Amino acid sequence: MWSEGPTFFFEVETDAGTSYLLGTTHVGVAFDELSAHVHDRLASVSFVGFETDPSAPLVDDELQELGLIPRYEPILSQRLDPEVWSKLVVLLEGRVQEPQLRRFRPWLARFALGLAFIDGLPRLENEIEAEARAKNKTLFHLEAPREQLEVLASIPEDEVLATLSLMASDPEGARQLLEDTFEAYGKGDAAFFVQNYLEPADSAEVELLIRARNRRWVEPIRARFEGGPTFLAVGAAHLVGPDGLLVLLEGVGLELRSSYLP
Repeated sequence: MWSEGPTFFFEVETDAGTSYLLGTTHVGVAFDELSAHVHDRLASVSFVGFETDPSAPLVDDELQELGLIPRYEPILSQRLDPEVWSKLVVLLEGRVQEPQLRRFRPWLARFALGLAFIDGLPRLENEIEAEARAKNKTLFHLEAPREQLEVLASIPEDEVLATLSLMASDPEGARQLLEDTFEAYGKGDAAFFVQNYLEPADSAEVELLIRARNRRWVEPIRARFEGGPTFLAVGAAHLVGPDGLLVLLEGVGLELRSSYLP
């Protein structure tokens, strides 16, 4: 449950008005659990944005084109330890049929497993999007779904296989990390997100999924904030650390401050 306290919620003043930046865990926290302060700020803006379209479906043709679903070769079962493979099949039973799973590239299998772990949890961006539509806000996205898929397809498979194996071998550990994440989020614990989502520093996945995207987003965010009152929701890990959006946006002249009100 969301608790009142220091949050991943920031505001910035420009000549065009006040804008807001909300870090999220994507899942596990419902819009109704956010404080009335966040609700009021969402209602006050003209534009509401996200990393990408929360409602966009996965398109099989695009997944195949990007190599996330090989057309023929059953490679995944050959690349995992047999015991890990067996556990993965069981964990995804009822979600992905084994013949199809054999054709998945490692990232897509990890994505499917992650969805299994978060099944039934509230999805904050989707709920914010629904609220924004109900209030006739103008929606925008920092990247197209295709761009996000291209990033995911570029992660070195050795890194993905390692985390996929860990998740399948220790599903309770993966679920506990989710619970710990929700708890840290409610406390505004930036150090937790740095330690668990931005390390090791030399990880290609961290560079591709977090730091490189932060750098690409800085100018579009600055332009949007300077174009009128805006509410932007992105993953909390994008905000923190020396390469986080809070630091990068300050580097282009925006002064962000906590929007938490005690």
